[in-house]
Amino acid sequence: MKKIIKVDYSIKNLNKLYAKRLSKEDYDGCISALKKCIQMGYNTFDVYEKLAKTYYKVGMYEEAVNYWFLYLSICPKNNKIYAYNGLGACFYKLNQKTIAGIYFTEQLKIDKSAILEYNEIGAKVFDEITDYKSNFYLAYPYNKADFTELFNQVSLMIKAGLYLEAIDELEVIPKDSKYYFDALMQKSICKYFVGNIKGSLKDIDDAVKLQPNNTVALCNAISLFNGTNNTEKVNEFLNLLLKTDNYANDENIVKTIMIFCELKCYEKAEFFAKNHLRKNPYDLIILFLYGITKYNLNKFDD
Repeated sequence: MKKIIKVDYSIKNLNKLYAKRLSKEDYDGCISALKKCIQMGYNTFDVYEKLAKTYYKVGMYEEAVNYWFLYLSICPKNNKIYAYNGLGACFYKLNQKTIAGIYFTEQLKIDKSAILEYNEIGAKVFDEITDYKSNFYLAYPYNKADFTELFNQVSLMIKAGLYLEAIDELEVIPKDSKYYFDALMQKSICKYFVGNIKGSLKDIDDAVKLQPNNTVALCNAISLFNGTNNTEKVNEFLNLLLKTDNYANDENIVKTIMIFCELKCYEKAEFFAKNHLRKNPYDLIILFLYGITKYNLNKFDD
C-alpha cells in the first residue's frame, strides 16, 4: 500500500525552512521558500524584506529593488526607513549613485542615528557625492542633477499604484531644476488618484505657469478644473490652448480632440479631426474620435 506524504506549508514551517537554508547559505533555497510563502498567500512585508535582502546577497539588485518597492507598498510607516536603506544600497550597486543618495537622504530624514544593515554603503555614497559627510546632503547643485533614473522609478511606482510613494520621490526635485515641470505634472496626477484634488489643481496650475504653451499641461488643467466645475479656470486655460501654435499638430491632436469632446464642444472636436484626416486619412485613432464627434452631433449616417 502506497503512503501519502502530506507537506505542511504553514508559515511556521516555511519560516523554519527559510532559516535552515539561510544557515547553510543556500540562497536559492531561501528564495524558493520565500516565494512559496507568497504562493500560499503569506505575502507580508517581512517576506518581501527577506526576498529583497536575499536577492541583494546573490547580486540580483534589480530583483531586490522590486521587492523593496513591494515592501514599501504595504509596510507600516515606521518601517519605511528599512526600505530606503535597502533601496539606497541596491541603487549604489547598480551604479546609480544619484538615486542611491536620494534614498539614503530619505532614510536620514526619518532618523539620522538609526543603525541599519546598509549604512556602510550609505557612507560610501555620501563620501563620493557630498562635500561635508557629516551633513549627508548631495553636494552638487540639485538644479544640475540628472533625475532621469528617478523618473523611471516613479513611472514604475505609478504603474503599481504607489502614488504616495511617487509623490515623496518627486518632492526632492527643486524648483530651479529643468525637471521641475515634469515633476509637477506627475505629482498632479498622483495627487488626483489619492484624492488630494486641491493639491492636484495647484500643481497643474503651477505647471501651466511654467510652460503656458504646453498642450499636454493645458489639456490636463482643463480636464482637472472641469471636474471641479471651475468654469473660469477652464475658460482661462482654453483660451491659452487656442493661442498656442502646437495644439493641433500631429503630436498633440489626440489630446486636443479629446479635451473638446470632454467639454462637449463636439463641433470644435469635429473640425480638428476633419482637418487632421485630410493629411492623414488612415489615422485610426482620429477616425475613431471623429466617429464619436459625429455621433454626438447626431450625424448618425456619417
